[in-house]
Amino acid sequence: MAAKHLVYIAGWLFNPNLVLVRDPETELEHAVWVKLGDLLKGKVEQRIVARVMLWDDETSIQLSNENRK
Repeated sequence: MAAKHLVYIAGWLFNPNLVLVRDPETELEHAVWVKLGDLLKGKVEQRIVARVMLWDDETSIQLSNENRK
């Protein structure tokens, strides 16, 4: 959560509801139960660039095609 300029995620799938840290015993207390989408939204609100590049994810391709209509 210390990004100052850019957050870049590349992969096959993006789930904004993915909880990053579930262990309440972690030393990362500020990150427990934080969802990936909420983290990125917070970074964008701090004027930090967030980029997500998906490769061959049919769900994302379908959503993208629907938005183009």
